[in-house]
Amino acid sequence: MYSKPPATRFVYINSIRYSENSLISDGIILNEITENGIILNINGTLYRMPIK
Repeated sequence: MYSKPPATRFVYINSIRYSENSLISDGIILNEITENGIILNINGTLYRMPIK
């Protein structure tokens, strides 16, 4: 869920709630939650995943 204050943003991935800068698994960090999706940091490379 996107909101203007970053501290209140969150997403559910595989039924687990994550906030920005959370470690999802080894080498995968939820870098940012945007209005249009999320940005993942996977081993140092950023990937944008849009909302479906």
